[in-house]
Amino acid sequence: MSSKNRPFHFRTFSIDHCGCAQKIGTDAVLLGCWATSEIGAKAIDLCAGCGVIGLLVQHRFSLDRMDYIEVSSDCAALCKKNASHSLSSKNAGEVFVQRIQEVIPKERYQTIVCNPPYFHGTLNANEDKRTARHLSSLSWNDLWEWCARFSTPDAVVHLVVPDSIDCREIAALFGFYPVRWDRVVTKEGGNKTRELIAFQRVESPIKEPSEWFLFDSKGTPSARYEELVGAFMTHLPFQT
Repeated sequence: MSSKNRPFHFRTFSIDHCGCAQKIGTDAVLLGCWATSEIGAKAIDLCAGCGVIGLLVQHRFSLDRMDYIEVSSDCAALCKKNASHSLSSKNAGEVFVQRIQEVIPKERYQTIVCNPPYFHGTLNANEDKRTARHLSSLSWNDLWEWCARFSTPDAVVHLVVPDSIDCREIAALFGFYPVRWDRVVTKEGGNKTRELIAFQRVESPIKEPSEWFLFDSKGTPSARYEELVGAFMTHLPFQT
């Protein structure tokens, strides 16, 4: 059986992603281990999939509650299952099975995490995966409008995106600016990168990202990578 058809095991909990078109990958694990939160903050995971990012953040900061938004009913069911199995039922939070644009929560959030859709016009043969990862299902304008409406004034919005996409200009239109910004190269000297960006409603002097790599030229995990994810992973290297 392929590893992608088995539960994914972290050190302290496991996540079932078998029925999700979008499996647990490097981007989600990086964001879940990189994002920050105040203890006790109200938090939500947008485009949650099986819930891995939100669960990592909730475990790291002992949050009382993490809510989730996931448009796929199959993934949402897994997300709810994973949250209830890895946390006490009172901390599992709510899973909204809707498009983000349709969700009107009862409260505002201080911590928001999101691995957003970012395919531009290229259709994928797998319809479920296309829905999960196609920009037409959630525009940047839609995403930032929702974050502006349903976040607290001091909220932090954490994203992981390919470095080919610059969402800072649209974020600024809604009053959000980068306060942390890492560009992560998969292999030293390579050009496959993603960016981890945290936004707040404060203008920041940050103009360029801090750059680091997952693996050196020999394929050895970097010290920064081990420091970031080592406490949660059962083994390294992890790369998808």
